[in-house]
Amino acid sequence: MDVNVVWGAPASGKSTYVRENRSKNSVTFDFDMLMREFSGLSPHEKNNNLIGYLLDVRELIIERLKNEKRLDDAWVIVTWVDDDFRSQFEGLEVNYKLMETPEDVCLKRVDENSDRHIASDEMKEVIKEWFVKYKHTYGDRSGKMELEKRFLPIEELEIRTEEEGGLKISGYAALYNRKSDNLGGFVEILRPGAFRKALESEPDVKALFNHDPSSIFARTKNGSLALTENQTGLKFEAMIGADDEDGKRIYNKVKNGLIDQCSFAFACGEDGQKWTESKDGPMLREIFEVDLLADVSVVTNPAYPQTTVQARSILQEAGFDFDNIASLITRAKRGLPLNDSDRDLINASIMVLQSYIPEERVDLGEQDTRKDGDADLLDLMLRELELVEVEHKLVKERK
Repeated sequence: MDVNVVWGAPASGKSTYVRENRSKNSVTFDFDMLMREFSGLSPHEKNNNLIGYLLDVRELIIERLKNEKRLDDAWVIVTWVDDDFRSQFEGLEVNYKLMETPEDVCLKRVDENSDRHIASDEMKEVIKEWFVKYKHTYGDRSGKMELEKRFLPIEELEIRTEEEGGLKISGYAALYNRKSDNLGGFVEILRPGAFRKALESEPDVKALFNHDPSSIFARTKNGSLALTENQTGLKFEAMIGADDEDGKRIYNKVKNGLIDQCSFAFACGEDGQKWTESKDGPMLREIFEVDLLADVSVVTNPAYPQTTVQARSILQEAGFDFDNIASLITRAKRGLPLNDSDRDLINASIMVLQSYIPEERVDLGEQDTRKDGDADLLDLMLRELELVEVEHKLVKERK
């Protein structure tokens, strides 16, 4: 059975992520909600006198999971993960997923849903405190460029035991001159030399499991991670110490084929990329220079492809042209001009959205039990599409 721990700041989307990725034959434990039920307080408020009870329940749950054979997977939702937390899962194969939602987005979500959060001001303070703690523990990522992630099967994988009991994992984290799958309106090719600038700056790059900063098993700063660039792509060599038990578990998962994909997190400035329109398919993005290489990761099969397929199916059944909408949004974000076909697509999408807005507002029940304001969300999407149309009209008038 797979055990998945999803952690992150309040309002970072942990519950939504679990809801979208768990199987039908699964169990979910939300420890923030358990504290709420124990204490009767609002979300993310704590009565420290009850922490002992919560820890006892958590210990019982974990022991039960160790012997569980009927369920496919288990999901644990927590706000923070540390070594003490990890030690409680000794004997279980656990995947950790950090929700990397920025602080300003978390705070905005609380404001937008203040009617559902009784103590919204207190919750915002908890969010701020979480990010202060995160920056103190894992470093300040503020001010950095927005990170993108790419996934691919590990190429030329090599695993071996080194002298003095150390372990080594090596392979390619990125490949040159390989066209990606459709990434949402565009395909992508990394060109040779793309990582030269990033590597020349001698960055502190970490080797992680599933991009989780708390699951580090090597890093360039202490010499346990080596990164080199050649005509094939970006190669990594990660050395795992003989006394690193977490690193050994990752090594064994790779060795046994349970982990078979690699990934890298990067940022690219506008000058380091080129966009080319295609008449018969999605746009082509060529990356010539990566500005920031944040980490390389070995990863389990990521859940996002399944989620994307489900979203595509739902939108297409509703009458949306998924691929062309994705391409339109991609080009608009890059400042590329829209054409008349794009305008027709926007109008058609607006009509589909309008058909889902109820003519009369209905009583959605109590705030804590209703769904997340579907009509309001559709109304917001409608306004955004209308704004794109207005901007397009203004551009045409200027011409």
